[in-house]
Amino acid sequence: MVIHHVKDGKLKKYQKVSAQKEKKIEDFIEKHPGILGNEIFIIGRQVSTSTSGIPDILGLDQNGNLVIAELKKGLPARKIVAQIIEYATWGEDQTYDSLNKIAKEKHLTNVPNLYKKFEKEYGRIPEPFNMYQRLFLIAESFDKKTIDMCRYLKRSGIDISCVEINFHQSGNHEVVDTNLVVGSEETKSEELGGDRISQQLTWKERLEQKATPTNKVNVTKFISKLESKYGIKGKIHAGNFFLYTKTPYEKKNLLATLSLRQETWQVNFRVDPNTFDSSRLENGEQVRDVSGWWFKHERRIKRTEENDGLILKCIEHAIEATKNK
Repeated sequence: MVIHHVKDGKLKKYQKVSAQKEKKIEDFIEKHPGILGNEIFIIGRQVSTSTSGIPDILGLDQNGNLVIAELKKGLPARKIVAQIIEYATWGEDQTYDSLNKIAKEKHLTNVPNLYKKFEKEYGRIPEPFNMYQRLFLIAESFDKKTIDMCRYLKRSGIDISCVEINFHQSGNHEVVDTNLVVGSEETKSEELGGDRISQQLTWKERLEQKATPTNKVNVTKFISKLESKYGIKGKIHAGNFFLYTKTPYEKKNLLATLSLRQETWQVNFRVDPNTFDSSRLENGEQVRDVSGWWFKHERRIKRTEENDGLILKCIEHAIEATKNK
């Protein structure tokens, strides 16, 4: 990615500056933890776990969940992924007392403990602390193998993200470019509903019990429009609604699936990667690459009040991609 700025009417180019020492990235994250997500603060750096090694950065989110960030450091995919999972197994056992002890060493200022920190910052105290662990791999770039492994873990329920951080400089001015490579994908539990009862509901049950009245009306109209406008064949499959180009209801004819949420729904659709380019679509940034949830090549878009037109363009592409596969 090339970054420019205009100075005195002239276009100036920023040069990428390699973070040769991991400390530069660690310092940046410690000072700006929001790069990992809103409402995260740091409680420790290079903390010894006694049994699992030394994770680079530890933090907490507003719900009291432990955040573990590890720099890639040129390690092969298998080793770096295994390492952060090992830190997560250690982190799962950490209680309020142990986390408070870590934070009090260097990262609690003006408050005596984490309880007071949460009261001051968020007006409430999580109970219990550390219900879940959030994992972040940090690097200037990630290879495909690491991305594929982390996407698999993410889809399978592990809250893991890969964030690329790069520094660029022009004269004395420095800018930081960040890119969330893995992390926007939803986990299976999020896709099906956050609790076991929700995961077991059929599409009709979700429509009646979980969806808001407005959402119920909107998604029903949307399905009817697809069936009448494009001749799409719809069929309920457990907790989702499947869209087919034609019968029989076989995978080769499946073009998209609908996943119902409380106030909206998501369309997961087949693409031909050789012809689909979301950057050429208006508001195409809303289309996400989910790397093979339902299809080998797949994209996802969440419905909003403003993007029905964009969704229809995606459906039209999915129809052709299914027919031509």
